[in-house]
Amino acid sequence: MSKTLIGQDPAELKSLIKRSLFAVPPDQSQSSRIGGIPLSETGRVAHLVPVEQTPAAVLMPIIDRPEGLSLLLTQRTAGLRSHAGQISFPGGRIEAHDSEPKEAALRESEEEIGLLPEYVDVMGYLSPHVVLSGFFVVPVVVIVNNQFKLNIDGAEVESVFEVPLSFFMNSANHQQEQRQLGNTAVPVYYFQYAQHRIWGMTAGIIMHLYERLMLELTKP
Repeated sequence: MSKTLIGQDPAELKSLIKRSLFAVPPDQSQSSRIGGIPLSETGRVAHLVPVEQTPAAVLMPIIDRPEGLSLLLTQRTAGLRSHAGQISFPGGRIEAHDSEPKEAALRESEEEIGLLPEYVDVMGYLSPHVVLSGFFVVPVVVIVNNQFKLNIDGAEVESVFEVPLSFFMNSANHQQEQRQLGNTAVPVYYFQYAQHRIWGMTAGIIMHLYERLMLELTKP
């Protein structure tokens, strides 16, 4: 029988998540991705990637609920200059005073949704993702104590919602479409959960976590 992430015990899944991640922040040489697809597989659009990239970090908050793990996502407000209305993870650019990506991700998450660091256990990092607008984004994966409270900054975030992690770990829910980047069609992932369409970098980060977990699960 093939191994699956569906129905994994939450404690075992948290251990699997920890083992599947980078313990230290990866750099640009470690499998940068566009839309969840490794750059090595999208060489035809490599010329579209900006030479100068602004470092940024996002927090991937996995909530430790009694009924199982869930993923917290935000919907950006419609009036923002970039990525308005999109589903995203909290985060932003890494500032000069940030000692490492997790510091930036935690700071931005507290500013955007009021998630305090005291409720967060940093598990590790995923490979960086390239955004064609000029950002090099490091995902920071964390487990969040379910006693957390939120204080949403309405100027940036319209709403916050949770999706069972099991939904994303079920390959039946993984969907792909072709997106046009310049003159090249590139396959990218997306998810449809209730009324929420989760695509772009957010879907790519989720798919990358799935791939890392499956790789760890199927080790001899």
